[in-house]
Amino acid sequence: MASSSSISSEVTPPWLELPREMTTTILQKLGAIEILTTAEKVCTTWRSLCQEAAMWQSIDMRNEGNLWEMPYDLEKMCRHAVDRSQGQLIDINIEYFGSDELLLYISQRCPQLRRLRLVLCYGVTGEGVAEAVKNFPLLEELHLYYTYIDNEAIEAVVFQCQPWGKSRKTMFERIKDLRRPHDSTDDYGFDAEIHDYETSGDDYITGYSDIDMVSDYGDYLEFSGGSMSSVSSYEYEDELLVDWE
Repeated sequence: MASSSSISSEVTPPWLELPREMTTTILQKLGAIEILTTAEKVCTTWRSLCQEAAMWQSIDMRNEGNLWEMPYDLEKMCRHAVDRSQGQLIDINIEYFGSDELLLYISQRCPQLRRLRLVLCYGVTGEGVAEAVKNFPLLEELHLYYTYIDNEAIEAVVFQCQPWGKSRKTMFERIKDLRRPHDSTDDYGFDAEIHDYETSGDDYITGYSDIDMVSDYGDYLEFSGGSMSSVSSYEYEDELLVDWE
């Protein structure tokens, strides 16, 4: 007669009985950071799912912004997630980190991207965004929160993306909601603390503004800019980086 311990060891954990598609959906709700650092280490089934390109059609790099406490490099982790998508990435959210080099890396590997969201990415410039979107022919939504970008870069982004803008007139016709500097941000999905620093040019957006633009397909672009004259960067020692493979 088998012992109770041997019987219990043969019991399949309930989460392994879920359909693979359902498990994938659940894991995606964790966000890319938790998937790479925790979820894929739970069992071989989850590890296998986390290796599939379908898992990375949407990459959510949300975090609390305490980069100095993290034992890993978020930019390196983001590149790793992009590589796992194998070009199938359609939606990406980046918060509290990022650079023009990272955007270029994504744009060179993810031609199917439809939605790009950047929050508090002070290392990203308007020129970097404009250059990256050249490689996103299917891009439908662009969200920039507290990410420094000037009017010239905004126009460059719109005119470079087809089939959005064909003229200045049609560009402005797509504006459905304009938020000027110092307008209320009570309905935003994150804590908004506004800093208005002196900028070097009159054509730069100061404070905070938000512009919603509607594309030909009814989708929208959301532009918002916060003027941060100094860029903070965090450097990590190599031994602190997590090796996910």
